[in-house]
Amino acid sequence: MIGVVKIKPEKGVSLEEFPVLQPVGDEVLIKVTVSGICGSDLALYEMDQPATDRWLSLPIIIGHEFCGVVESVGPQVTQFLQGDRVSGETHIPCMTCQTCQTGKAHIC
Repeated sequence: MIGVVKIKPEKGVSLEEFPVLQPVGDEVLIKVTVSGICGSDLALYEMDQPATDRWLSLPIIIGHEFCGVVESVGPQVTQFLQGDRVSGETHIPCMTCQTCQTGKAHIC
């Protein structure tokens, strides 16, 4: 698997190869077919604000807006099957803050 990766806290990214891991438990392996680059990815590339304002754990693969196909599923997965087309939702809202409570959980 090849990913676009931010390795160092400086301008730029690199292409890196990673092993393909088999899903365990409730994990799903997705073959990414399309990935977008958004403003937060550009900030990571440039290593400017808001990237420097948040805690980062490097290395990090960029391109969190994606679509793909389920390649395989872990033994506890019941909602997805191999071959299902999926897209990623990378926001994890708290559902308790003012932003979430006013229907804007996507920017929590």
